[in-house]
Amino acid sequence: MKKVLALVLFVSNLLFCVNSFAADEKEKVNLGEIVVTASGKEESSFNFPGNVSVITDKAIERSNALFAYDLLRSEPGVYVVDQTHTGKSVTVDIRGFGDTAARNVLVMMDGRRLNEIDISGPDWAQIPVENIERIEVMRGSGSVMYGENATGGVVNIITKKGKGDSTLGYAYETGSYRLNKQVVTAQGGHPFMQYNLLGKYEKTDGYRVNGYFEGYDYDGNTTFKPTEYASLNVSGGYHKDWYGMPAGLRRTQMDQVGRNGSRTPYDWAKTETGYIQLSPRLDLNTGIDTNSLEADIWIRKMRKKSVTNADWGVPFGMVISTQASQIANDGGTFRYRIGQNYGSINNEAILGVDLFFAENWLMSVTPAVASFDQLTITKKNIGVYGSDKLTIADNLIINGGYRYEWVNYVFDQQDDINNYIERTPSESSVEIGAEYKYANRGAIYGRFSTSYRFPSVDEFYSIFTGLTPNLKQQASETWEVGIKEDTLKYFTAKCGFFLMNTHNEIYYDPTAGGGFGDNGNYDRTQRKGVELSLKSDMSEYLQTYFNYTYLNAYFLDGAFAGNKVPMVPASKVNWGVIWTPFVFLDVHFWSDYTGIQYPINDQFNRQPKLKDYFVCNIKATFKCKGWEVFAGVNNIFNQKYSELASASVNGVNLDYFPAPQTNWRFGASCKF
Repeated sequence: MKKVLALVLFVSNLLFCVNSFAADEKEKVNLGEIVVTASGKEESSFNFPGNVSVITDKAIERSNALFAYDLLRSEPGVYVVDQTHTGKSVTVDIRGFGDTAARNVLVMMDGRRLNEIDISGPDWAQIPVENIERIEVMRGSGSVMYGENATGGVVNIITKKGKGDSTLGYAYETGSYRLNKQVVTAQGGHPFMQYNLLGKYEKTDGYRVNGYFEGYDYDGNTTFKPTEYASLNVSGGYHKDWYGMPAGLRRTQMDQVGRNGSRTPYDWAKTETGYIQLSPRLDLNTGIDTNSLEADIWIRKMRKKSVTNADWGVPFGMVISTQASQIANDGGTFRYRIGQNYGSINNEAILGVDLFFAENWLMSVTPAVASFDQLTITKKNIGVYGSDKLTIADNLIINGGYRYEWVNYVFDQQDDINNYIERTPSESSVEIGAEYKYANRGAIYGRFSTSYRFPSVDEFYSIFTGLTPNLKQQASETWEVGIKEDTLKYFTAKCGFFLMNTHNEIYYDPTAGGGFGDNGNYDRTQRKGVELSLKSDMSEYLQTYFNYTYLNAYFLDGAFAGNKVPMVPASKVNWGVIWTPFVFLDVHFWSDYTGIQYPINDQFNRQPKLKDYFVCNIKATFKCKGWEVFAGVNNIFNQKYSELASASVNGVNLDYFPAPQTNWRFGASCKF
């Protein structure tokens, strides 16, 4: 780490010298990306000692993203794995957790947690990409501010808010696999109220047989601001979808039915979700000091049902099992901010309390063996935290924070066994960081943080194997150093180095539990890597960017010592060119490369590696007087690849989840 720190210091001094010869007009007018994720308030990304980036509204418009997670594919340090490419069964991984990434990356929308209490993770199909203003990505632990799940990083989705004159909008898209998407929007604003409404319908057959998706979304928010010191945002949404589950394919099966075939052509599921959220804000300004009270309070209910039918080799049409579940959760986060100036020193402190309650009701029916199981699980979280940031002479920032969190699990199984089990684990986390700003938009930083993760409810307890009594909560320590450079006229760079040690990492062992599989703890794992981002604005007509990630995730101790963590590629490269020959025409070409990796469940690294893939895409957008027309092509060179593969329990077979080959989209929209 000493060598890395010395390298960072050398590079920062070199850039400082180069800056003295570079034009720096943009520094006088631009403070860089504005983020809220790092500290919970709006501030420049250069005022936080860590690696935070923003996917702006312009970047969202230039992308060919069908779903929100597609926007994250080109981010350094972020890996996206999609089983069906319909928005369901998606994993967003930050800093290499592989199969358990959905439980180690916290996803939020306007301050509301989207991670489920079970292993399913966030449902990305319920986040309309058309309603996103920007996405903030914080790499590294966010446990002090946000609690569990924030081990690898935090993804915070900020939705659009009403502003300006009232407008109505309509958008239509079509494309490969009989895509049909229609979106209606309405938004506007007044000094005392702003509103934003969205209705969306989407249907596609999907790339694979039984890979269909059909869904509806209705979202809206209204902000009331009766005075300059107080505001209230009220938001809510409803989502409903139906989708097929084509499952993985083995090599021999792909030879029989093709890459887009399915061995489970009749498996299906549906989801229905509704939520409402209140976010009041009260500013308590006292002279040069700024204090405020803030809260985000929400309630949500989700219902899911899935039906598993006959697989190959089983009598046709036979229903194997039906599973239904309902998850209801209530949550709230309450913050008190204290801001004071002491001459050249500015102090900002946050005191907060997080409350979370969830109830998960599950029912499973297996006609083939006359089995019926019903289980009710409740989970309660209480977290208290405090953080403080000192800014000295506008160029030295020191921050620190601490959190303590209690959890209560109750497992109530209503069957012949009639189990009732309770668990009450607790954990804490700390962070401390420092940043030196050698220019308004140039800084070097260092950060140490700890994080934790409590087991998901179905990691702790299964209707097949019961409670896993020896399962421990997971804990990590992360060290980071980096540089953020945006003082040169045509060039922007971010580079970060990190080292993470994880103890008792929770994982699924398919060989345990008498053949049903069970969850356990790794002895110790380590992750270290580099995250590099380069951008160049050569002119108002041409922009380029290049992102590179190196990640080494491996086991330090135990039976797997020295082996690589499955489903974590060592290298990832993203680059693109944005050409704007006219003010009304924008052309974006980009490419994503992902390196080789071991399949899920292959901790011994004995299976063939999942091959690397290189995918190129292009999108052209034309705008004129409230109208917008675009055309895009994904996977231009028709690469045949899979983002995911899973090893069988006996280690003999691999199931692949083929990704789409060349596909296209076309759309038009207008605003009145």
